[in-house]
Order: sequence, then structure tokens, then C-alpha cells
Amino acid sequence: MSRQREKRAGKTIPNVGGMHRSKHRLEIQDVFCKNVCLTNLQLRDFPHQLFEKHKHKKHRPFDFATINTIKLSSNKISRIPAQISWCKHLTSLDLSHNLLNHVPEEINDLGHLEELRLHHNKLATLVPLCGLPRLRFLDLGVNRLTSMPVCPNNIEVLIIKANQIRVIEGLGACQHTLLSLDASANKLTAVSLVADRLETLCLHVNQLATFPDITAPCLQELNLKHNSIVEVPSSVGELRLLRVLGLDRNRLVRIAPHVARLRRLVTLRLEHNRLGSLPTLAELEHEETAGGVGADDAAATKGADAATAAHHVTSTATAADEAEGRPPRLLARLRDVTLHHNLLAGFPEDNVFAESEVATLDLSHNPLDRTGHMTGLRQLPALQDLNLSHSQITELPILTPCVRLEQLRLVNCRKVRALPAWLFELPCLSTLNAERCAIATIDCDGPGRALATIDLRHNALKQLPEAMVASPVLATLLASDNDLADLPFTLLEAQRLRHLGLVGNPRLSRPPGVGRTASDPRPWLKMLEDMELPPK
Repeated sequence: MSRQREKRAGKTIPNVGGMHRSKHRLEIQDVFCKNVCLTNLQLRDFPHQLFEKHKHKKHRPFDFATINTIKLSSNKISRIPAQISWCKHLTSLDLSHNLLNHVPEEINDLGHLEELRLHHNKLATLVPLCGLPRLRFLDLGVNRLTSMPVCPNNIEVLIIKANQIRVIEGLGACQHTLLSLDASANKLTAVSLVADRLETLCLHVNQLATFPDITAPCLQELNLKHNSIVEVPSSVGELRLLRVLGLDRNRLVRIAPHVARLRRLVTLRLEHNRLGSLPTLAELEHEETAGGVGADDAAATKGADAATAAHHVTSTATAADEAEGRPPRLLARLRDVTLHHNLLAGFPEDNVFAESEVATLDLSHNPLDRTGHMTGLRQLPALQDLNLSHSQITELPILTPCVRLEQLRLVNCRKVRALPAWLFELPCLSTLNAERCAIATIDCDGPGRALATIDLRHNALKQLPEAMVASPVLATLLASDNDLADLPFTLLEAQRLRHLGLVGNPRLSRPPGVGRTASDPRPWLKMLEDMELPPK
């Protein structure tokens, strides 16, 4: 059958790069193709047509010098032929998601190779890749490697996640060029490395019992979650450009005061640990004084800024300090702090986050038991999102200085019995979630300026304040499963109300004036009628 008939019969499936898959064979159509893409075709062998002359007299031998990219991912290839070295100008080779268990020495003859993807194979060992002077990207994830691969001295991105590596001791020749290293989901018990340009290091889901020994002056992101680390050493303070530090799901019992040196830290994740207290500013300042972190520290920080100007992160508070000649404040750029699922009993006034710019603070699932121990929240004027759910507090701590607070969550605070009047005076509060508390009274002198969502389900309310429901921006009001006997008449003035939940209030009656009005744009009025509430 001719090629035209095969194509019309649907037996030939064209693919990228001049290669075609027919029912029984692969044929080369363009001897000058640059990109060969044969992905997800269930190939069991490397396509030999790349390395043999075409039998047809009208076709010339395949020109290997024209190939720049070979993509053979998601097949069943078990070996790489030695003839791969013929592709002298190959820049990208993708053999991921195959069955490879060996890489030939001839791969080092690919002098122009820049990207090599061998992830999701069965490699237990790997030949040294010292003969690839232009290699920048190497992905060896999800294999069976037990030791660090030998990489060329110009590698920038190295991925070795989901292997069986136990120890990392140095980076060899690539310590001066490596920018990103992902060694997550291994069996690491010890890590010691020096990297001059390393910016991202992922070591999560390992078996580390101690903080890794890292010398990386340019490091910006460090992920150590899902390990067994119990202490953070003083060496963490040397990572002066660190912006993201993930220590969640470890066994930490305290936050080391050395984090005070991380003046560029933006995100700090400490959830699911065993923290019983937070360090105070006095402890941090003492650590800086004892460690000689003063003018010398500021000078070192400025030097690091000059070396990494492209990654410089500015802060309003820090810029003001520098303009007025004051030393930079502790953790002045911190924005997100997660501390849920710990053993914290309070949030002291002289806490580590005082005068910082923390916008999101999660203290849920902690045994917070006394309002007097929560006075440190007043020191966070930039706070926007506060979560105190699943705690033992008996009343809300005063948050009037938190003028930017937008969201407050108090879910399952079983000992909270009242909401104070100042809560509804916060100028930016838009979401209040107090579900499953024991709230019986709400003191509200006026409607919230920005309060659009109020969730009061599963409480002990007998009435809703008229001022609260008269908010001009109220869109969602959930008060199901309470003990409401009637609804305030001002509810009719809530023009933007779209969601109203009142199920589970057996004594509730319909307010006067509420009836079935087809032309009324307020859909919740019909909801009240459909609930078949008895008239008042």
C-alpha cells in the first residue's frame, strides 16, 4: 500500500521532526530535521532509524548534525545505544518515563548538550558526566540512585528527588555554579555542602535529625519540612539572603534566637512541631550582641546586597530605617508566619514578631488559654489575616491597633461566649468566622464598615443585633443552628445580602413585612418564605 493510501486509511500517524509512526515501522521523512519527538508511543527500543542509512535510493543518509532535540519520554525504552554520540550538536535529550537502567559512556561525547532529563527510570548508578561542558539542567528524579552523581562544573539545576541517597557531602565541581538543588524524598541522614551561588535548596521528606551544614551565602529558599530536626543551630544566621524557610512537620521544641539575623525573611513555616513558647525580643537582641551582630552585620548584609542586586527585596520599614541611619530592625520583612498545630500557650507582648510587618498569622490548633498571654497581637499593626481557631481562649484579645485586619477566624473556640463591640469598629474587617463557639451575646453599637461575611453557625445566639445586620456591605449571613426567636427588622435594609442561613432555629418566626415579592431583587426574601417560618 502506498504512503498516501496508508495516510488516508489512518495507519500512519505523523509526529514532530520528520518522524512517522506506522503500524509496523518508523520512517524518516526529513533528513534535515532538528527536533525529533516520539513521546508516549510505547517504543521498546531507541529508534534505530536515526543511526542507519535509508534503504531507498532516492534518500540520502540521515544528517545527525542537524538534530538539536530528541524527546522520547513516556515509552518503554530500556537502553541507550552507543551511536547516540553521533549527534554531536544535540542540545536537549529527554528520556524520562522509560525503563532505563544504564547510561553508556558515549553520552559524554555530546559536547553541546545543555539539558538532560532522565527522571522516572530505573537507574541505580550513573556514569560520571564530566564530558558535558555545556550541561546546565540535569533531572535524575525518581530513580534508584544511592549516591550523588558526578556532575560537570557548570551545572545550574540539579534534581535528584525520590531516590535512595543517604548522604550529601559536597557538590564537587559544580559548587561554584549550582543555583538550584532538589534532593527531596530521599533517605538523607546528613547533608554538608558548600555552594557559592545556590539559591534554592529542597531537602523535605527525608530523615534528617540535625539541621544541615550549609554554607551558601546566596541561598533564598530552604525547605526542610517532613524531617526529624529538633534544633536550629546558630549557623542559620549566616544565610543572610534567606527569604523562605520551611521547618514544618519536624520535632522542633523551640525557635532558636539565631533567626534574628535573617533580616530578609518573608515566609516562616513552623506548623506541626512541638513549640511550647516563642522567643522574646530580649533573647534575640542578646543573641545579636553575643554574636557580634551589629555594625559588622549591617556591613556584611550590604555586601551581600551588592553581590545579588538582581534579587534585592525592599521593605518600607527597612528603607525608612536605612534612610534615617538606624540599624535594620529584627525580622522587619517577615510577612507570613504559620504556627498552627503546636503547643503554644500564648503570644507574649515582647515577642519575636513585634514591630514587624507580619500580614498573615496562623495560631490555630494551639492550647491558647489566657487572653492576657495574647497581648503580643497588638504589636502587629500590619496584620491582615489572623486565625485563632481550635484554641482555649475565653475572650478575644484586644485587636484595636490592628487597623488592617481583614479576616478573623475563631472556629471551634468553645469557651468564647461573647463578641466585643470594638470588633465591629475595625475599619478593614471583611470576614468574621465564629462558627461552633459558645457565643450567646454580641455587643455591636454600629454596623461594620467593611464586614461582608459573618458566620455564626452552631452557637447559642437568641437574637441578632440590629446594628450588625444593617451593614451596607453585608453579603453573607450564616446563623444556622442557634436559638433565634426572631429576626431584626433592619434585615430588610440589607440590600446586598445574597446568602442567608437560618436552618436549625426552631423558635424562629418571620419578621413583619416579609412576603413573596417576585419583583424584589433580594433573593433571600424568597428564601425566608420557602423556609415556611410562621409569621410573627
